[in-house]
Amino acid sequence: MNTYIKNELANLISILKTNFNGYPWHGESAERTLLTKPTKFLLDRPKYFQKMVWKLTNEIIGWKKILIRTLQEGDLDFNQEVQRMSYHHPKDFNAELWKSLFHQYKSEHTELLKALEEFHRKPALSIKLVQQLNGKLLNVIMHEVYCMGQIEILLQTKKKHFEMD
Repeated sequence: MNTYIKNELANLISILKTNFNGYPWHGESAERTLLTKPTKFLLDRPKYFQKMVWKLTNEIIGWKKILIRTLQEGDLDFNQEVQRMSYHHPKDFNAELWKSLFHQYKSEHTELLKALEEFHRKPALSIKLVQQLNGKLLNVIMHEVYCMGQIEILLQTKKKHFEMD
């Protein structure tokens, strides 16, 4: 196995961990952004605001699930799986739904790290397979950073900006 390719995978895993609960270059970690905000804060926002945060969070979860399935089942058509994703938001949001969503986010993140670390420990991996995985993992990381940036902007918006004149 090419050491450079294997090190690249290790670096991507490190970035994934940092983005979740470390000190990433782009601002707050996902854990600080989502898991430390009181659910009352989200419930005090308009419904469209809650739908956006719900959709963005579910997108991140969905992309991580697809990557886990790719690692477990072999070569899935990653792009086709992403296109098939659809999310339905609840009719009424409540504290339990938000807690459940954030718990699911953390759980999928943990599962993805386990699957990646198991993959990384395999001794006889082809360079092509690791390069393909690195590309998919990089896409997941970039999409997570994008979605978290959108969520962060929404969370920083003051309540007065939602009120009509």
